Amino acid sequence: MVHLAVARQYSILGIKHILEGLDHLLFLICLMLVAGIGKKLWITITGFTIAHSITLALSALDVMRLPIPPVEAVIALSVVDLAMEIALQKKIPLLIAIL
Repeated sequence: MVHLAVARQYSILGIKHILEGLDHLLFLICLMLVAGIGKKLWITITGFTIAHSITLALSALDVMRLPIPPVEAVIALSVVDLAMEIALQKKIPLLIAIL
């Protein structure tokens, strides 16, 4: 039961994190615009969530340390790239969702 309580707490924190971050919401909306509805959308969002969780865990466990400015720049570039793909009507590679 302890594991279920921890999973519930982390799920609530994760949802709060997404809802409070406008950049997260816009990125997920853009992913939805490109991936559409259905299996591809779930695969894309799941890939994004898993990659986000791994990088968060590596940072929290002090396995990996990266300076914040370059990380923020890469995040911004991924959002710009996604917006350009939407504007140019291209299909999104799953790799961009992992970034």
